[in-house]
Amino acid sequence: MIKTILLIPILLFVLADRVNAQDKMEPVHPVLSADYLSLLKKDTLVRRGATDSAGDLNRSKLARSGGYYFGLPLVKTVKITGNEVTLVPGHLYRLSISGNYTATVETKSINRQPALQSTFAQGRSIAGQLAWQSPEMGEQFSFGPLLEQLEFDGTSYPYDINGRLVAKGTGNDHPAISYKSSIFRPAFLLSQSVIVKANVSKDTRQLFYLSAVFGKSDEATFIKKNRNSSGNVNLSGGLKSKAVNIYTSWQHNTQRFTNSNRNGFLNRTYMQSLLTPASFDNEQGILLAPGVQRSYSNHADNPLFLLSNRGDGYRLAQNNIKLSADKRLRHLSLLLSQSYEWIDELHEETYEPGTTRLTSGSTTHRGKKGQFYNLSAQALYDVRYNFEYDLSSQAGIKYFFSNNNSRTSYDPTVSYPYQRNAHEVVANYYTHYYLRDQNLDLRLNLSNKMYFSNTVRNGNAFLPGLDASIEFTKLFNARYLRLKLATGFNRFCSEIPVNRSHQDINLTILPTADVLAYVPLKEATSLDNLKAAQHKESFVRFELAYKEKFILSGGINARQVSNDVFPVIEAGTILLKNLASHRTRSFNLQLELNNRFRQSNLYTKNTLSILGFRNKVTAVATGYDQVAIAGFSDVHKSIIPGQPLGVIKGNRFLKDANANLVIGNDGFPLVDPHPGIIADPTPDFVMKLSNGLSWKNFQLAADLEWKKGGQTWNGTQAVLDYFGRSENSAKLRDTRDYIFAGVRQDGSINNVPVSFYDPALPIEQNRWVRYGFSGVAEEYVENSDHLR
Repeated sequence: MIKTILLIPILLFVLADRVNAQDKMEPVHPVLSADYLSLLKKDTLVRRGATDSAGDLNRSKLARSGGYYFGLPLVKTVKITGNEVTLVPGHLYRLSISGNYTATVETKSINRQPALQSTFAQGRSIAGQLAWQSPEMGEQFSFGPLLEQLEFDGTSYPYDINGRLVAKGTGNDHPAISYKSSIFRPAFLLSQSVIVKANVSKDTRQLFYLSAVFGKSDEATFIKKNRNSSGNVNLSGGLKSKAVNIYTSWQHNTQRFTNSNRNGFLNRTYMQSLLTPASFDNEQGILLAPGVQRSYSNHADNPLFLLSNRGDGYRLAQNNIKLSADKRLRHLSLLLSQSYEWIDELHEETYEPGTTRLTSGSTTHRGKKGQFYNLSAQALYDVRYNFEYDLSSQAGIKYFFSNNNSRTSYDPTVSYPYQRNAHEVVANYYTHYYLRDQNLDLRLNLSNKMYFSNTVRNGNAFLPGLDASIEFTKLFNARYLRLKLATGFNRFCSEIPVNRSHQDINLTILPTADVLAYVPLKEATSLDNLKAAQHKESFVRFELAYKEKFILSGGINARQVSNDVFPVIEAGTILLKNLASHRTRSFNLQLELNNRFRQSNLYTKNTLSILGFRNKVTAVATGYDQVAIAGFSDVHKSIIPGQPLGVIKGNRFLKDANANLVIGNDGFPLVDPHPGIIADPTPDFVMKLSNGLSWKNFQLAADLEWKKGGQTWNGTQAVLDYFGRSENSAKLRDTRDYIFAGVRQDGSINNVPVSFYDPALPIEQNRWVRYGFSGVAEEYVENSDHLR
């Protein structure tokens, strides 16, 4: 209160003084002392005509000395010398470390399986009656009596804990059981990864980075007693400077499988599981005595016996080191990169003693080691033009060198070494011309490749290429309409990689009935003295876009391959030969719809595409017409002039000139003694619909694929029919008085009725067994259409 009272007279005094001053209207003069002025004279700015604050010293312009980038986050020091100001930037160094851990758990169930019958027992017709045939009798067929007509006798029997099967009413009243033998289980996968990253930056520029990735996965596969595991370590780093950028990495990968399928081991196991009669239970035991397996026949295997071998069927260790450096000059970019990879692979393929057709057992040790060195160097020069329109070009030259070695060994002395040095040079000139006024974008790339290696008889120094495009960024001056047209032509050479195995060709010398004897022990003898496959390809493409929301694109492609290399077997040796030339023509069409709803952070993308292609063999080396390139000796894919590459060839029903089936005297169709083309695996087209939806950090995707056309041979169905295990053979085996549509050998219409399975006749004369292990291949050709 006292302070407030004292302030009142003071304020009144000030106000009164201000009023008196306004009344006098006298100017205010700066108070200048001699001492103050003497200090000002010492300042450079004053000597150059600057004045004090009353003379706008704060508004005096200072010249900036030196360079400074205003994007830099810091100013370390401000120096004023005379009328010059120098801004000394301060640099911000930052170290960031991040990482994450990811774990994925996945479970799967098996997909559709072949339809099996579960109503008929193991056996066949004997003396006009259907009879159960016990496993010790070597029976493989399931053309016995109905299970509902059988029961157990309760006796001690090593093949079934319930006893032997006898006619109903003559046993212990315990009905026969339809066993469900399966080698499958739900699959389970656990994969884990740890990622650690470190980054050092100076201001906004990265100086150094280091990344470490550690991963591991363990999988219990669909097939019992089979596990797969893998591990990987990936270390990478980079150093960036004004002089050069350097990058390096090291990758280490391992894989282990309980059983290798190189020799078809898992296929064999699955086959034996399917063929096991419904009256036999594989799970009651796998051994009768040491070295003697318990199976439904001494001509067949218990699949669980095969799976009892718990070894390391497959092991792989792979290492890869990469080092690259790049440097950017004013108009020149240089890049040098090299990598070295070494692989150690081992297959341990074991069949235990007692295995069908391998009574003493079998062990195959297949080792494979590879060393692969690759070097690439490139120089790119930017060409600029001072024209009215934006015109730029880039001239480049690239050099690739590889020194690859691979050696496959079969214990103890058989070895297959392969080695290749290859050189490839690519020179190209790229030009980009953009006419802003006309909204036109033109691009052209001219190139030439040269290829040489020590494994081809002749190199090629002239492999030209041309790619051109024109883009109307505003078609018809429409702001959101864009059209791009492109075309091109390219030539290049290719060779078979030195680490590719051609062991599968061993199967083409075996008929389907001998599939259990398949033990691949041979590889291609050499990669030398071949011609490089020559490729010529051309294309025309288009892309039409509206607001980038609706994009329609498509094109047609054509490729001609000359001197393509395939493996063949001659005198028991696998040889690689330039066998065929072929061409492929394809088309594709795609519609993409993109929508972004900004207010809801919702984004959708829908893509509908269709792809189709046709290929044709244009030439085959003399003496190799219709040679088998995959499959078995009696059913295989072939190279046939004028036909699509890989058409399926096999036995067929005999037909007359009018394509009528020719029927034998017993009323069943006859088989043509000359095999022929039975199927073309080429699809008519493949259509895909991909749908994606994104909302904030959530994504949902759904894909649909429809493959229309194309044919395949269903050998599984043929073998199941032959042994009486298929549902089809169960439904039709009681068919009587059936007349096949066709003509007799004398040309008359067939009118002979038949029974598909007549117990009064030997089993070899029934509808399915009569045609052999894999039946008539033509009958088991199916369309391979699918909707997934």
